[in-house]
Parts: sequence; C-alpha cells; structure tokens
Amino acid sequence: MENIHNSIIKIKSKLKLLKFQEFSDKKSSRIPKAAVMVLLTQKNNGTSILLVKRSNEVSNHKGEICFPGGKKEISDKSLLDTAYREIEEEIGVSKKSIEIICSLTPEVTRTGYVIFPYVAHLIDDSNIKPDKKEIEEVMFITLDDIQDPKRKRTIDFLTKKSRIRKNGFLVNDYLVWGATSNITNELLIKINQ
Repeated sequence: MENIHNSIIKIKSKLKLLKFQEFSDKKSSRIPKAAVMVLLTQKNNGTSILLVKRSNEVSNHKGEICFPGGKKEISDKSLLDTAYREIEEEIGVSKKSIEIICSLTPEVTRTGYVIFPYVAHLIDDSNIKPDKKEIEEVMFITLDDIQDPKRKRTIDFLTKKSRIRKNGFLVNDYLVWGATSNITNELLIKINQ
C-alpha cells in the first residue's frame, strides 16, 4: 500500500511545479466559459482519475464521459469557484475533501465553450453521491490503464468541409474523446515529463 501512496505523492510534487493559474474571465466575456475538476485519488490498483457519465436528462453532452464541471454562473466569483460548485452539485464532493494541485491549458469545445481545467487531489472519496438528474455513473480509471495502448481509439468525424480525426480512449467500454481526452492527455504529458 505504501508504494501506491507514494505514487500520488510523486505526481502531486511534480504537478505542483507547474504554475497555478487562476483564470480570469474578464477577457472575452461573451465567450461562454466552463470549469472542470480533474480529480486524482488513490485506489488499491493505483492513482486514478474520476470520470462521470452524464445522464440523458441534461441539456448538453447527454451520455458523454467527462470530468465533473459545468458552465460559469453569474454568482460564481471565479472559474475555480465554478469548478468547486459543480463538483458539489454533481457528485456531492465539498472543497474540504480536495486539495488543488495545478491548472491545465484551457480547452475549446465543439460547442463553443472554453473549458478551464483544474487538477486536484481527492483526499476522501467516501462521500461521493452523484446527482442522478445530472450524473448516471461515477467511475475511476487508473493512470496506467488510460495509457494502455489497447484502450486507445481514433475517431473520424465528417463535417461539411472536411474529415476530422480525434484521439480517444476506452473506459468501462465507454469512449472518452474530445475535450476530456485532450485534457487527460495533457495531464499525462505533464506527469510523464
């Protein structure tokens, strides 16, 4: 068990070297913004990330696999506050149960949002209670499993003008692609540097 615990300690110390950036939403205020929380935790089989499957009742991205998070609301003082609010609403995790480690590069989605990702250590995952209206399933996948070449997938999309190729990976027979896959890949690059 000690080796497993050491792995998250090593990951946290490596990621903490990255500059934490509290993103400003003053620039381009008309561009819709969202924030997600990339939650790292220790499971018996290794350091894992938490992903959620969105329910079919939500208005956008029905049934997709993603990080907990959502759009910034007027009442949110910052994008980090958006991420905190969303993880509490979606999976019942309070900010007291996490430790912010770093931020990653903002990601533009196909729906025109800019997603601001924050990476945090989920210290206590015993109180996870998904809001069934928003979240159908909570899942954990180890960083080793994400990097397994057998899980890698390439997806082709046809648009009116061209064919677009995107990379993704499988989790519990679900395809993770788009912004979630891109954010995960950036995290893995930072960890493996």
